[in-house]
Amino acid sequence: MASFLPVIALTRGLDVLRVVNATRNATVADIHRQTGLHRATVVRMLETLEHAGYVMRRDGGKKYMPTGRVLLLANGFQAHDRVAQLAEPVLVELRQRIGWPSDVAIPDRDAMMIAATSRAFDNLLLNRRSGTRAPMLSSALGRAYVAACSTPRLEEILGCLARSSEPFDRIATDRAAVDRILQETRRRGYGTPDEAYSKAVYQSATSGFAVPVLANQEPVGSINLMFLTSTIRLQDAVTNFLPTLRRAAERIGKAMESDLADRANQGTK
Repeated sequence: MASFLPVIALTRGLDVLRVVNATRNATVADIHRQTGLHRATVVRMLETLEHAGYVMRRDGGKKYMPTGRVLLLANGFQAHDRVAQLAEPVLVELRQRIGWPSDVAIPDRDAMMIAATSRAFDNLLLNRRSGTRAPMLSSALGRAYVAACSTPRLEEILGCLARSSEPFDRIATDRAAVDRILQETRRRGYGTPDEAYSKAVYQSATSGFAVPVLANQEPVGSINLMFLTSTIRLQDAVTNFLPTLRRAAERIGKAMESDLADRANQGTK
């Protein structure tokens, strides 16, 4: 347990930087919508980040984008690299077969982090880069993973989310609502995003669903399928593509099992 209260200004600044980094061309309105911070607070955080060299303005100062300096914040993080290497061939084949993009995500403390994606060069509404974080209880990726977790792991996640300042993590304090989400996800066999989350992040123009990735019978991540709602309905997408997505999840899980076994064998030599 921390021996002091968190520095609220720092957490707000990091929230703003996260949105700028994920959006690439973020406006004050974008950041306000995704963080819930007051617009005046967003402007102060942006000006501070600009002064520190982490963001820069474009389009006459109306939009903000990250600078190369943000890479310095991730120099020591390589946990998702191996997952990306194992998942990429499967994602490429899945994209060629289905036509819609997918993400593979792994848990990163209080969110799901995109380790690999086949969204490159898509419609802007479908764009998402590796390293993007998705909320555990509001995104399809998060719900698919959490619903597959054991009770001890689930309680650990919910305890972490209950302390989060993220707007889409607040539901973690409503256990009845959480149980309804998990029961529905388990009944269906796949996770779907919360409508408010889809509206905030994608203006309700996209939808998708996700299934867990299991290695040695334990959930290690999740994989989704994303598509434009103007092109195909969710239920039609599930009917047409769920079996294929499950096979892709199984392939990635098997690849991760083999990789873990190889690493263990190398460690005993």
